[in-house]
Amino acid sequence: MERKKYCKIQCLVCEKMMGSNNLKRHCKTVHGMDNEQYKRMKIKIYSCNYCLKPFARSINCLYHELHCQPREAGDVSYRDNFQFGAGTETNGGFEEIQHGRDRVCVIYRKHLPRNSEMDNLKSAMTVDATTVLQKEVAVQHGIKWYFGLTLTFRKAASSDVITDPPVVLHTAPKMGLLGTNYVNQLSEAFEEMIGKVDTFEQNGSGWIVDTFLPLDLNIASYTPWSY
Repeated sequence: MERKKYCKIQCLVCEKMMGSNNLKRHCKTVHGMDNEQYKRMKIKIYSCNYCLKPFARSINCLYHELHCQPREAGDVSYRDNFQFGAGTETNGGFEEIQHGRDRVCVIYRKHLPRNSEMDNLKSAMTVDATTVLQKEVAVQHGIKWYFGLTLTFRKAASSDVITDPPVVLHTAPKMGLLGTNYVNQLSEAFEEMIGKVDTFEQNGSGWIVDTFLPLDLNIASYTPWSY
């Protein structure tokens, strides 16, 4: 049986199931919602194809489906076997902001505290992103991923002079499979990002880090040769 690539979405007003690209039009034309009403309704819109449990995050729904799909007719005894969470997690504060057709490309974003504390950046990159990568690779088999950090620098001699527009730094793409050690990969990505920050400061004319802004985790899926 071919595995589904994405979850169907359930309208929470009439409980009709539909594709994600049709939900907004459905809510506006059938239920007369405006944009604000639609946003409030979209708290939990992803539904498991097997038990219809609703989820607020599509990756949690997809990961849940891996464990919910019956191995045999009527068999639901193994539904609690979730290695990376039961589907209600906030995934370290990373929220999905964009995804392509069949989730070939997905972008997650985490809003960092608006300061220049390296510990916050390190925690986000080396700890908080772990669950997202583990769930994505469980669903997609193979992924390529990289971070994009938006931040501002200011002049050391004049704190009111700030880079405008903000600077965006990227890490090199990495490949991941089900058995990949993401702890090591994430640590390497953090060290690479710190190196890019240091390089910007050294090559600039007196620039130092001012504020960390959003941290994006960009993920693209692929099918390994073994599948």
